Amino acid sequence: MHIYTPPIDPKLMGKLYSLWTQAFGEDEDPDISAETLTSDGPEGKELNLFCALQEEELAATAISIISSNLPELGAVGEVATDLAYRNQGMASKLCRKLLGHFKHNDGKVLFLGTINPKAARIYQRLGWNHIPKTKLMVNMVGGTNYCDYLGDYYEDLSLYQIRPANYESRIPIIPLFTAPNEWQVLDVNVPIYSINSVPLSSCLGIYRRYNYLKKYGRGNWFTAETRNGKIIGISSCALIEEDSYLVDGFCHNNYTSVFKELLSITVNWCRGKNARNTIMRLSDTDENKLNFVEDLGYTNPRRGQPFKYGDQNVNSIEYDINQ
Repeated sequence: MHIYTPPIDPKLMGKLYSLWTQAFGEDEDPDISAETLTSDGPEGKELNLFCALQEEELAATAISIISSNLPELGAVGEVATDLAYRNQGMASKLCRKLLGHFKHNDGKVLFLGTINPKAARIYQRLGWNHIPKTKLMVNMVGGTNYCDYLGDYYEDLSLYQIRPANYESRIPIIPLFTAPNEWQVLDVNVPIYSINSVPLSSCLGIYRRYNYLKKYGRGNWFTAETRNGKIIGISSCALIEEDSYLVDGFCHNNYTSVFKELLSITVNWCRGKNARNTIMRLSDTDENKLNFVEDLGYTNPRRGQPFKYGDQNVNSIEYDINQ
């Protein structure tokens, strides 16, 4: 069993992607990008790669990422075993080693996502438990109830700053998406929904999906972050036509007033890209979010294009957000 840190050797990188393609399929991008795995900068310092080798062959992997801003938080990804070595307990041993490493570094809350019931049972034996209304699991190192922890986590957070998101946002955004939200559609650009409406199935993949906006030059995203590194809101923009951007986002229920500032900064970024139009597209059944946007002073809505809401199409209402 070996632990590697970025930058990962190119030869090992080839073996990793071969295994992950076998495990997750060719159409599924890994949640951890090649840029992260090969980074020799601060982004790479958040990551540890755990590997089981059999006579120089890569048999199993697991990755942990510990938040540099909030070291009590971490997440697990790319847990995979080569077909030739399955049912030998290798992934369990790697996860046990990973968990011990996390505890040794004073970690308290370790997330992962799985839709595999067999894998979930293994994780449960190692101390992970399901987060309600999600496909995520969490290991509370101190034995605290996660829902109680989440309630305390978002208490009395008054000071914040808004900034463009980066790798430091990867882990601190996860708790925000596991918190119940009164808005149905949290962000149409990703897309992602309140757990009250559609079960959350993504963990480290949340960051990957948001980062596609920046990676392919389609837009950007921003976070409202408290002075102790907690994220209480997110906004995003995505290019939908040559000179038009779709803007969206959300905040924790306790801090919805932050959203006006998030929206303003996002629209200003679009203007810097010579946008002629910035538009919000909301579900016509998302009454709380519709009322909030109109209370901000955006009126004269119109019918917009339908969009996916979970596994169904819904009608939308559009607002011009140009001021």
